[in-house]
Amino acid sequence: MKTPLIYQMTAYDCGPTSVINAFRQLFDRKELPPDLLKMIWNACLDEYEEGKAFRGGTSMHAFRFLHEQITAYAPLLDFPAETAFLCREEVHLKEGSPLVQWVQEGGAAVVRIRLSGGHYVLVTGIDDEKVYLFDPYMENLFPVKGVEFHMENSRDYNVIVDRERFDSYEEKAFMMAETELRTAFLLRRKETEK
Repeated sequence: MKTPLIYQMTAYDCGPTSVINAFRQLFDRKELPPDLLKMIWNACLDEYEEGKAFRGGTSMHAFRFLHEQITAYAPLLDFPAETAFLCREEVHLKEGSPLVQWVQEGGAAVVRIRLSGGHYVLVTGIDDEKVYLFDPYMENLFPVKGVEFHMENSRDYNVIVDRERFDSYEEKAFMMAETELRTAFLLRRKETEK
C-alpha cells in the first residue's frame, strides 16, 4: 500500500521530507526498509544558520552524499531503488534533460527551488507545458502567475507550475533560479531481473 505524501514538521526539513515523499510515491509501505528512513535523516539537515545547527536546511552536498549512500546500500538489501544526483548546469528542463527523462519514465525528483529562500519540492510529473510538484511546506499561499495550487491532492502533486517559469533563472517563487544552487536528487524503481 502506498501512503499519502506528507508535509514538513519544521521550517527547515523540506529536503528530507521531499526525499521521504519520493520513496512514498514510488514504493509500497511494506517494501521500505526502516534503515532507509534513518539514512535520509542522518544525511540531511546539515546546514547552519546564524551559528545554529540544522537551521539552514539541507545542502547540495548532503544530497550527493545521500545518493552515494543509497547507491551502495540498495544492492546489499536487494532493494530496487536507483538514484542519481544532478547539480548546477545539469539541472534544467531543456531538450535532453536527464531530470525530465527520469521523471517522464516514472521516476521522481527532489529539486531546489526559490520560495522565500532555498526550498526543496518533489517533482512528480513533467509534460510539455507544466511541472507537477508536491510542496511539503504549503503555508501562507499567495497568488503567483503561472502557479496553481491543489491542496486537495495528497497522492501526486499539490502545485502545478508553468514549465517555462519553473526552469527560469530569475529569483522568484517556484523557479529553480541561479545555476550555482540548482540541485536535483533523482529516484526511480530499478528494474529487477526475473
